Amino acid sequence: MAKYGIETFKDGKNTRFTIDQEEVYGKLYATRVETAYVFEYIDENGESHSEDEQTKHQLLSRTQNFVPWTPNNTGEIGSKSLIAYSEKRGEYMDIKLPIDFDGDSLGYEEEVVLKGLNVLVNTTGSGRNKQYVFYASTEAVEKVGQAPKQEAAKPKEQVAQQTENKK
Repeated sequence: MAKYGIETFKDGKNTRFTIDQEEVYGKLYATRVETAYVFEYIDENGESHSEDEQTKHQLLSRTQNFVPWTPNNTGEIGSKSLIAYSEKRGEYMDIKLPIDFDGDSLGYEEEVVLKGLNVLVNTTGSGRNKQYVFYASTEAVEKVGQAPKQEAAKPKEQVAQQTENKK
């Protein structure tokens, strides 16, 4: 936890820290970019509501007859995330990207370097129930190159033929 400076929290406020990709994640290989769109919700009277209002409506309606509102994709991008494999951690990381990032520019398993990488540490709860939630984000993504591919096992006939061709 000291790597993120959690011991420096003051007054339980959310804190953002700059982090070193090589130290925390090692090499990162892009797998995909996910885009989350903004939705509006149309109630039974045809009125439009935000996602927050939809959530409140669901919570308040638990004791009454709940009539779900119809979701409508506005086409507006709400957020983008890079899903990348961390060689050092051995797991997939979800890293928030700038909304204008072109996700099609990255190839599968392409090594990337993140510029302006930081983590927002959000604290929730208090006392024994206090939790820390980490949200990583970056200002820019640069390609390094393609990840090394492992060759599939060759059938015995193919190996024998290659050996004969060399003679």
